[in-house]
Amino acid sequence: MARFSRRPDSKGPDLTGLDSNESDSTSPDATGPDSEESDPKRTGPKRIGQKQTGPKQTGPKRTGPKQTGPNRPGSDVLSRFQLLAAMAATALILLLIARIWIFFEPSAQLTTQLGWANAALGVLIGLSISAVSVLVYKLWPAYRKSADYYLDFVLAPLTLADSIWIGLLPGMSEELLFRGVMLPSIGLDMTGVLISSACFGVLHMSSRQQWPYAVWASAIGLVLGVSVLATDNLLVPIVAHITANFVSSLFWQYRRHLQSIR
Repeated sequence: MARFSRRPDSKGPDLTGLDSNESDSTSPDATGPDSEESDPKRTGPKRIGQKQTGPKQTGPKRTGPKQTGPNRPGSDVLSRFQLLAAMAATALILLLIARIWIFFEPSAQLTTQLGWANAALGVLIGLSISAVSVLVYKLWPAYRKSADYYLDFVLAPLTLADSIWIGLLPGMSEELLFRGVMLPSIGLDMTGVLISSACFGVLHMSSRQQWPYAVWASAIGLVLGVSVLATDNLLVPIVAHITANFVSSLFWQYRRHLQSIR
């Protein structure tokens, strides 16, 4: 449809305004309720929609396993079955090594003489080791940290009844190898005691950070080795080792129980 407009000098209503308003209403610069959404470059007060003012949408919180650092035992926590199986496997390996050693060197074997007096002496030595361990735990911070790491890893998945396995499995297998075979093979003297005790300590050193625990294990090995020299009977260190492990496990379980109820 053609436009009609009068010249500026002619009379009558100006029809150009009508056309310009119609043209402006359809132009990108026109104002209206939809103009801000159609022109992304338009400046002016930003419209706040429901998305910006509504509550923040959050999904369900992920509850995966807690990540722990390399210095914490939680990074490699085993189940109760896995830990008991690992302890049993370790005991069998140590017994196998002892048997192979005896096969090639039959004379390298200490005898075990049953008797209540020797068993009672072993219990007394084991209780003494446990008492001194508590004292060392309180007075030596490095050992306390190392012992907490080691015992948390070993004992955390276990129950109170599993303390008997903590005593029996390592107590019998380790004593048969280190005091029953290694010590007589090296020599039933202080040199043999020192060497076998050092090897016993290395067995308990799972990492370089565990050196305080390994040092204390070596000291316990010295005590157990001296008991062999004094009695010439493997039953004494076996009973002492079983008693010390059993009491230590009970003590740790009791301490953990107290911490849980605080």
